[in-house]
Amino acid sequence: MIQGTTEILSLFLTKRLATVSSTTNTLNYVAKGTTVLDDGKIAGVIFTYTKTIIGVTGTLQKITETMNCHIYIHN
Repeated sequence: MIQGTTEILSLFLTKRLATVSSTTNTLNYVAKGTTVLDDGKIAGVIFTYTKTIIGVTGTLQKITETMNCHIYIHN
């Protein structure tokens, strides 16, 4: 909810980055969305998702997933 009103912001994938080495595989996604509120302000969201796999396939691997969301409102 933004300012007491439920808003739906469509997210668009703006960045996909894959980094691979001999022991690490990292995927990074960034999605963004904006909308204009009833009072004319612009609301937006930036969502990031990162998945890192450390270890060689067939061995014990460590998987880390991180999600972040930043919401902003501009006049």
